[in-house]
Amino acid sequence: MRGDVASVHQIFGGPVAGDAFLLFDVEGAAQLVRLLTEAEAPVDRMGASAKEVLSEVGNILLNACLGVFGDLLHVRFTFAVPRLHLESLSSMLKSLVVENDEIRHAMVVGARFGIRNTNVVGCLVLVLGITPLERFVAAVEQWAVPTGG
Repeated sequence: MRGDVASVHQIFGGPVAGDAFLLFDVEGAAQLVRLLTEAEAPVDRMGASAKEVLSEVGNILLNACLGVFGDLLHVRFTFAVPRLHLESLSSMLKSLVVENDEIRHAMVVGARFGIRNTNVVGCLVLVLGITPLERFVAAVEQWAVPTGG
């Protein structure tokens, strides 16, 4: 992805805490809104209702994905209210840098949404500190290679 992006950002807490983003290029975000609402959403500026649709879609998808990760890790997450950002990709990435914070890592998962014979491409980004990342990786390894079998 290059240029401007639309991201739905949600902070999550609990035993594993971090930031989750649903990320689309601006054209993909506008296309997703058009497909879901059958309304025209200009690429260069989205109206309040288009932003609300995108925020709600992000909220639903992020909660569903984080719910699966929570089940995998056997933890419960708390969630902040998701926020929609329309900004350049470089600004979005710079916002992830926190001074004097532990080293942070990101997991990026490509996503393709098929709606009405149309694909919209985006990605899910999870940003974790080193300790939550280690716990997440250990849980995934345990899940992928069950013991006793």
